[in-house]
Amino acid sequence: MSTLVVACVTGQLSCEGIITEAAELAMAFEAELSVVHVAKIGADILGNPDEGAALEFLYEKCREHGADLNIQRAENTLETLIGFIAKSGADIVVLGNTRQSAQRDIVSALKTRLPDMEFHVVNSAG
Repeated sequence: MSTLVVACVTGQLSCEGIITEAAELAMAFEAELSVVHVAKIGADILGNPDEGAALEFLYEKCREHGADLNIQRAENTLETLIGFIAKSGADIVVLGNTRQSAQRDIVSALKTRLPDMEFHVVNSAG
């Protein structure tokens, strides 16, 4: 069974650093790479009202690193991420840690709910 690295990206363009870090880990472990973004229903993708541009940005970053791109819409971002990570069979999860308390809460909740998962937290602005 091959190793899978999952990069969880948020609504910030700084997510490029998360994808890059995840790609480096995937290369080091000869693993597959998957990128997931969960947007709240009714919210802009990547916080960008031009969803086409936001999707193109994510698609290009994933293509550059040979990653699968998964975009989901849900009311409950945390539960959707937990479900995706668990169902994907991920071994390593890479995500950002910003100064925004909501994002820190998601990082903390993921670590609590998925205690056996290996997490790599990338410091990013915000």
